[in-house]
Amino acid sequence: MRVNQVLATILLAISGCASAMAEGHHYEFILPDHYIGWIQVIFQDPDAPPITNVGKSHLFTIPETGIYRTSSTRVIAAKPSDTFFYRVSTNDGSFRLKRVPSNYVVKGVNDGGFDIAGERGTGAGRGWYIFIGPPEIRSEVPFADWKTELESRIRKYGTDETGPPNPLPIPGRMSLDHIP
Repeated sequence: MRVNQVLATILLAISGCASAMAEGHHYEFILPDHYIGWIQVIFQDPDAPPITNVGKSHLFTIPETGIYRTSSTRVIAAKPSDTFFYRVSTNDGSFRLKRVPSNYVVKGVNDGGFDIAGERGTGAGRGWYIFIGPPEIRSEVPFADWKTELESRIRKYGTDETGPPNPLPIPGRMSLDHIP
């Protein structure tokens, strides 16, 4: 009887893990209003707090600098369901969330971004870069459509193992003065 209880417990744990993997991992990004530019999430920073969890979501409140630090480890889902919102101030001094237009983020591998070992490619931790912005601006920014960049590298070199962009993008709100 005891063996059956252990087996039942193992089966429940396996089915729970399988359903969690099927649902995917969910990150929710809250950006400053009208933010366009690179964001960088730095994982495994021992001096930073863990990710804030709200329900089933892991919440990143991105500051104007575009850099968010956490001591947590990044989990990559087979089917990412990350969501992006702008934090919009209201007349009464509070704020509301407004969904970032869907075409402002390239969906797919790493939500169109890329990750590297270390904060800026060296050292401990892991950096995740994502570009936020409309397609017409993204087309003017090197590496902003990382999904297309990977596809191009695979066609050209037969592999995507050519490393991260060099130089790495600088996180923060873009000045749009030079963009038509």
